[in-house]
Amino acid sequence: MVGLARAFLVAGAGNLGVSLWEVDDTGTSLFMTALYQKVLADGKTFRQAYYEVKNAFRHGEAGEDYARPMYWAAFTMYE
Repeated sequence: MVGLARAFLVAGAGNLGVSLWEVDDTGTSLFMTALYQKVLADGKTFRQAYYEVKNAFRHGEAGEDYARPMYWAAFTMYE
């Protein structure tokens, strides 16, 4: 995965969000919707948004079921 991420970064991508393993579709949809809401509507950086969304999931703010690491721990961001 690191090789693919590096290729995108070398090609000029500023940030790259990736999943390190297979993730739940519904949880991913909620995670990405919250992430882009913070970036596009709230004006946060991707770094800030990733941090805030992961914390919200971890603390059950996206729903208690989504507090389990299988729903948020796979997501990481390369810069």
